[in-house]
Amino acid sequence: SVGETELLLFSRQMHTLARAGVPILRALQGLQESATHAGVKSLLGELRHALDAGHELSQAMTRRGDVFDRFYVAMVRVGEGTGQLTEVLVPILGTSGLYYGTDIVEKAVEFCRKRFPLPNFHFVRNGQTDLPVSGIRFGIIYLGSVFTHMAPKESDAMLAEMRRLMDDTGFVFADAFVSADVEDYTGGQGMAIVNEAKLLESFTSRGFAHRELYHLNWNESCRRVVYHLTAA
Repeated sequence: SVGETELLLFSRQMHTLARAGVPILRALQGLQESATHAGVKSLLGELRHALDAGHELSQAMTRRGDVFDRFYVAMVRVGEGTGQLTEVLVPILGTSGLYYGTDIVEKAVEFCRKRFPLPNFHFVRNGQTDLPVSGIRFGIIYLGSVFTHMAPKESDAMLAEMRRLMDDTGFVFADAFVSADVEDYTGGQGMAIVNEAKLLESFTSRGFAHRELYHLNWNESCRRVVYHLTAA
């Protein structure tokens, strides 16, 4: 098993390698090759295998809840999601563009507020299917790794929020795991796979026109698809 001491060492090593610009897969490989603790070596192998298969690091960690608790995974998601996107957009939006970033984890919101203390950048905590933003409509909305963790009813409710917040000339980018082989959906918050036809029906019923931008074949029956949504 992997205890607190091993987890702390792993965290420090990953932090050092990440700051040095070493890619995650290469960092995991190096740590696995040098690990002397059998449990850590096995854990690193599992994480590498999951990343090789196209999973995000946070998704891979959720499979090992005996090692990584929900708070730890949430902090990893900060680097994969809100914080990373914001860093890219800061020089693009400058001081004139308006940016709202949301996350369901309060610690992630606090992290971004401290990291990006800019007057036109705002960070708020969202609910499972609602966003505490009103009086504003957006030209671009990005939902990265949101529908990939939601049941159809939750996705439909979030789509209603997106239509409320999207300008009539705006658009939404959203990704989802889809399959024609599931009746409704399978999986859970770690990875939800939904029936593709029903998801497209949900897009339409919520007032969106949709087109597929690109996809990744996840396995023989599942695809991870990025959709471009506009007002119907």
